[in-house]
Amino acid sequence: MTNKSIYFLFTVLYSTFCLGQQTLLRHPKISPDGSKMAFSYYGDIWVYDFEKENTKRVTIHQAYESDPIWNEKGTAIAFASNRKGNTNVFMVDAEGGAPSQLTYYPTTNTPTSWIGEEVVFTTNRVYKGPEWDAQIYTANQNGGTPQRLLKAYGSMAAVSPDGNLIAFVKGACRISREDYSGSAQRDVWVYNTTTNTYNQITTSNKNDHSPAWDANGNLYFIGAESGRYNIYKQPLSSSGVPQGNKQQLTKLKTDGVRFFL
Repeated sequence: MTNKSIYFLFTVLYSTFCLGQQTLLRHPKISPDGSKMAFSYYGDIWVYDFEKENTKRVTIHQAYESDPIWNEKGTAIAFASNRKGNTNVFMVDAEGGAPSQLTYYPTTNTPTSWIGEEVVFTTNRVYKGPEWDAQIYTANQNGGTPQRLLKAYGSMAAVSPDGNLIAFVKGACRISREDYSGSAQRDVWVYNTTTNTYNQITTSNKNDHSPAWDANGNLYFIGAESGRYNIYKQPLSSSGVPQGNKQQLTKLKTDGVRFFL
């Protein structure tokens, strides 16, 4: 996905959906081919087709369902749902149908990315330290016991297009605290799967979160360094080291960015 397409989608979501009174749209995610967008609305998962300009509801349940994530082929969507009690990871065909449950742990499990047939998700479970520390796991789409992906604590993992780098967030401050600075402040880090090394990407004393990649390996994230959440771009080397200064792509001063992609 190019820098232009990321900014364009943010503009559409902010100026058209929000100002058009569709204030309950959440967690937008573009399909790998850029033709569709999955999102949560009124507690279900929906898909918007950009070419046909129509919307299809792919889950129908009284539970709350959110955080849709496309697989690499664009044929399936992982999402979080509390339809069985605790919030766990489910998967559904991109055209709809009966969802399958992938995790069964009695805590919140939220999908954030895919690696092949593995769904990457954030969870609090057996390696939990202080009560706010989350971990990053994977669950196979065909079933089986979830496996821990990173030794580091963290959340919001996003895998680079070539699969070599994993961006994630360390810190536990509530994202809603937009102007927070303190010991729980969030930063974006990158893990290199080849060298098994970690690089800290952001160093602001404000919250930085929600990392995402474009097709060229540039990293994007939401940060509050300006006083409000805005979208930033940080070029990285192939090994995951920052190259040059980050660029602030949005200039919001009243209402900050909530979601983008």
